[in-house]
Amino acid sequence: MRNYSGIQMSARSVKSLGCVMLIIGWTHVGRGFSLLGPFDTWQTTDMTYQVGPGADIGGPQNLGEEFRFSAPTVFYAFESSFLDYFGSNGVAEVQKAIKTLNDIPAYSRLSQQLTEYPLQSQRINYQAQALFLFDLKSFALHALLEQMGLAEPERYTWTLRARFIPPGAVCPRVNYAVIHRNFDPVTFEPTAYVNGTLYSYQIVETCLAPYEADAIEFQVDPLAFTYTSVAGLNMLIGGFFTGLTRDDMGGLRYMYRKSNYNTEALPNDATVGSGTAIVLGNTDSPWTPVFGTNNLPTNVVPPTATSSNIALRAGVDKVTFVRADFDSVLGSFFVPFTNSYSSSTLVNGRSRSERVFRGVVHPDIVFAAADLGVFNPSAVPVSWARTFPPAYQRSATTGLNGPGTLPLGVAAPTFLIFSKIGTVHVNQGPFFIDEASAGVAFTWASFDGSTNTPVLYPSGRSIMDLEAEILRP
Repeated sequence: MRNYSGIQMSARSVKSLGCVMLIIGWTHVGRGFSLLGPFDTWQTTDMTYQVGPGADIGGPQNLGEEFRFSAPTVFYAFESSFLDYFGSNGVAEVQKAIKTLNDIPAYSRLSQQLTEYPLQSQRINYQAQALFLFDLKSFALHALLEQMGLAEPERYTWTLRARFIPPGAVCPRVNYAVIHRNFDPVTFEPTAYVNGTLYSYQIVETCLAPYEADAIEFQVDPLAFTYTSVAGLNMLIGGFFTGLTRDDMGGLRYMYRKSNYNTEALPNDATVGSGTAIVLGNTDSPWTPVFGTNNLPTNVVPPTATSSNIALRAGVDKVTFVRADFDSVLGSFFVPFTNSYSSSTLVNGRSRSERVFRGVVHPDIVFAAADLGVFNPSAVPVSWARTFPPAYQRSATTGLNGPGTLPLGVAAPTFLIFSKIGTVHVNQGPFFIDEASAGVAFTWASFDGSTNTPVLYPSGRSIMDLEAEILRP
């Protein structure tokens, strides 16, 4: 509970305060980003962390405990399941999302206030909204931001740190500690703002086993734009992102800027020095992708990360995603290769550059499609999922959850899996049990702000067929 003291101001004081706030508004708009990493010990399910199954792959991190890629190039590919369902149109849409990230200049070249980017970038295609369509490109863009280390800022603007039931008490007599896990990209201070919108919170407690509580954010100004970040993916039906917002860029810049030195290791498949990082024998039996399994070819010997690879390393300043196709058109085989780059380390207060060689034996990220099932009991289909990354690589700092690195060069790639269940009709018994009374769940599509007809998936579906199905008399 908060106590407020009565404060009286003269008209002159109020006017002066208003001028000061107006100047502040001109120079800096309240913003915030959240960092993603492995769950800390206190991030438990009773405080709405580790939501699952498969919904959360990590929790919000404190300032200075970020997890990021330690290599400037990340390799991606499309698995045959994705190609079979989404076709060339789906590939093109994912690559549009990747182009959005690749077009970002080096973070050191961005303006301090990041005014090159808007405070909100979501738009609505009303035809897509009427037809319950999800934009494939927008979901892919969010998924890639998560892979780069950004969490949902609106979700963690206010978040529970502790939940206690006093001795002898029962729910709802519960005490809570509420904290920020959202930080201003300019000042690096904790903040309740995201893209200029101020959020407050109200705690919601179920009081039912298994107990669960959450600090639910709401905007202070009811007319303000809400849930604007791409990292947050608060996507409306028929909504699509035109690009990244200012706070998305602020979070990326914080993590990957050149002046951000963290104690971290190289990717698992990397070595320092000259020569090649992998040993290639007969390349006729390369790696075959299988969800979540280690299926390395016997003819490839990846290097092993050693303590000599751990150093005080600078942010890479720019991350570039490069397509590394499977050898087969069907996405079944991958031929290993060597990638080299420069890494900046800090030794005795002086920066030095070292040459790093990665032995890439499989893509870092693989786009796939699968029947992900439906939620129970709502019967609404699961839209997308991703395999849990292998163990985050923490630094050796004692008592902290980070900083550390995101998985690269581990035994299996991260799979970003999009549902291929198709359009689902949802019925609720005992009264709404026929086609006429059914609700329609989402369908994957590609659309923008133009008057062009949305492209539906799987490839070849007609927009007129869907209209006839949903807009039936």
